[in-house]
Amino acid sequence: HYSSAETTFNGFILKPNANLKNINLAGINLLDDKFRGINLAGSDLSHSHLVSIDFSRSNLSNVDFSNSYLENINFIGANLKGTNFNSSIIKNSNLSFANLTHSSFVNTDVGKSNFYRSNLRGANLEEAIFSEANLTDALSGGIKGTPSPLHPRWYLKDGIIIKK
Repeated sequence: HYSSAETTFNGFILKPNANLKNINLAGINLLDDKFRGINLAGSDLSHSHLVSIDFSRSNLSNVDFSNSYLENINFIGANLKGTNFNSSIIKNSNLSFANLTHSSFVNTDVGKSNFYRSNLRGANLEEAIFSEANLTDALSGGIKGTPSPLHPRWYLKDGIIIKK
């Protein structure tokens, strides 16, 4: 468990606005940290346990969050293009205004997470559980796979999420 304004893991100093691309943070456990604006593009955070982390306005493109537990994460306005969330649990997190184009949520449970005005174009939602997620005004198109299930207010047709 790590918690501070600055966290060190595997010799890397994690702090807001740090530029740390393509690093290995697999298996990291973080609680109540603020990394707003951090650049972790291409990094490996698979098998991680993250609770109450602020990644708002961060560059997390092509990050591997597979097989991770993410709870109360602030991803507002983050670049998550091409990010791998496969086989993860994303609980009560805020992904509003996030760029999630071509991200993968295969076999992922997003719980009551908020995707308000996020960009999900080209995302893979195969067997993803979006039954409690807020998808209001989310951009979609080219969605791959079939989520199981979507929130009852939504349905997927021709790769587009549509409100009932």
